[in-house]
This record gives sequence, structure tokens and C-alpha cells, in this order.
Amino acid sequence: MRKILFPTDFSETANNAFVYALQMADKMKAEIVTLHTYTIPDVGATAGFTMPATLQAFYESIDINEFENYKEALPSLRKIAEEHQLGHIEMKHALVNGTTVATIIKVANEEKADMIVMGTDGARGLKEIFIGTNTAEVMENANCPVLAVPAKAKYDGKIDRIAVTTDYTEEEKKALERAIEFADYFDATVDCINVDLEHTHQYLNQMDKLEEEYADNENVTFSVLEGIDLEKTILRYLDEQNIDILVMLTHKRNFIEELFHLSIAKQLVYHSHTPIMSIQAHTL
Repeated sequence: MRKILFPTDFSETANNAFVYALQMADKMKAEIVTLHTYTIPDVGATAGFTMPATLQAFYESIDINEFENYKEALPSLRKIAEEHQLGHIEMKHALVNGTTVATIIKVANEEKADMIVMGTDGARGLKEIFIGTNTAEVMENANCPVLAVPAKAKYDGKIDRIAVTTDYTEEEKKALERAIEFADYFDATVDCINVDLEHTHQYLNQMDKLEEEYADNENVTFSVLEGIDLEKTILRYLDEQNIDILVMLTHKRNFIEELFHLSIAKQLVYHSHTPIMSIQAHTL
């Protein structure tokens, strides 16, 4: 059975993303693994070893409190599933002590998750994912697609239009194939787009060649968008065309690239109302 990992802090934003996770699971015939992470503060360095029994009791109390809060919050997820007529979706739940990003990637690997679905600005743990380089860490380093659902994204009952960005590389073509496979679960059309910032015919010619390769697939369309700002052009396209999910290829970046290059995927996660799915280059 396929698996979808759903990290949650039980916030409103996370619950909104859970609706997407449920819909993915329903169409993909997948099980959902919910994950809640917490971190025990390291007070040993400041407290020393003068009161080991007290420290042990302190740590145990945190574990107990986290477990109790977690147990009380779980029924809310089942309620959301039932409200959307998706109570039949199989679920299992995990409460794990560890840093948020590292734990998400670790659990996804252990569970052999086919996808990670998560909200983008939840409180506490999830909020940390989308500050600084943490978004890039999850979207680039996971070994499965990651669907980031912005807080303002609203599931309208169907997913029928999926857009994919392309720069015509072989990796981008493989990502397009993955997007087409994903779209088949929803009988959705796929819009393959490129933004021509240089306003040349070169991009039109490349898109024409790519379109010829998929001439037999009537559910895939190809468009070159003109604009002077990559992010704004894509955001406008997403809104005007009522795109349900945008798929983008992501790469691992070294430290220098991270300092001087803020990925367009991260920018769109911050500013888009459309869920963004990353497909990692190292998985192709």
C-alpha cells in the first residue's frame, strides 16, 4: 500500500493541509501516517549532574504531557476525515522526539513514504520548516515528492489542473513524466509552462519541440509565458488559470548557492495560494 506522511502540529493551517492529504490518499489508495514532533530542552548542560533524579522526572513529565496532548488531539483528524466523507482512509500515528526537519525526513525514509503533505505556516514545529533554509531542506532532501500547502489554499472539491515548470533539461522532462503520472490519479490536465524573461523565440522553439514529443497526449498542454519577474509571472498564471497544484523540480544546493540564491520554489511557497509540489532531482 502507498503511504503519505503528514507532519502536523494540529494547528488550523495543518488541518487545512490535512484535507489535501486525505484527498491524495483517497485517489492514490494510500495510508496516511501522521507525525507530530517535539523537542525536549537540553537543560543538562546548565543544570549539571547535581540533580539527576530531578532532571529525569523533568524529562519524563515532558514526554507524558506531549503524549497526553497528542492523544487528545488525534480525534480531531478523524473528525476532519469524516466531515469530508473520507473516514475510510487508513491512518496510523507517530509521536517522535526530535528536531522537526530531520525527523520528517527520517520518518519518511523509514516508512518508505510515497509523498509528504504538510501545511506551510503552522505554529511551533511546522513554523520552523518554513523559516530560513528549512523549507529547502525538506523540499530538496526528502526522497519523495513534497506537497507544501499554503495556509490560504482551499480545496474546492477537485484537482483538475496541474501546472509544471520546465527549463527543457532532461531532468525537467523526467519531472514532467512524474507530474503526468500524478495527474492521472485525478484525471487532471497538465499545463507545462516556461517563463521567457529574455523575450526571445528560442524558448518558443524549445517548447514547440517538447510539445511534439507529447502530441499523442491530449491532457498535456504547453505554454511560454512572458514577463520580467519570474515569481510574479508564475503567480499571476496560477491565479488566472485556476491551477490546483504547481509541480517544480528542486535541486540540492551548496552553502554558497543557498546564500546567494533563494529558490523560486521557496518564494512561491511563501506567496502563493496554490499548493506547491517539489520533485527532487536526486530521485529521478
